[in-house]
Amino acid sequence: MNRRTFLLMAAGVSVASGLAALLVPAQVATVFGVQLNDVGLSQTRLLGAAYLGYAVVVWFAREVRDDVAQRAIALGNLVSWALSLVVTVAGIATGLAGTQTWVLVVLEVGFAAAWAYFAFVDQREVAAA
Repeated sequence: MNRRTFLLMAAGVSVASGLAALLVPAQVATVFGVQLNDVGLSQTRLLGAAYLGYAVVVWFAREVRDDVAQRAIALGNLVSWALSLVVTVAGIATGLAGTQTWVLVVLEVGFAAAWAYFAFVDQREVAAA
């Protein structure tokens, strides 16, 4: 998969996640076996807003050809996905989230690995542009 295609996919996942967390946080949490109080609902909406911000950055980054900018975008997303993975696994380990949350772990591992690839391995496409 080339960088542009991946960025389009990443933006789409961020939009879907962001809108769900922003608009229907309780229902999203219930899918993962979590019940939210008012503070949790507010924090989930805040997370949704952040995901929508990531989606905008990634969407517009698909046309960026500067290798330094591309690497910075990839590294920022790598850190975000990797830390999300740690938080999700901790939630599962402590019993906060249900076993269906392993789906998120798979998604987070996949996106962290892809962002790592574009940050550290695939510099050809940027250099060729």
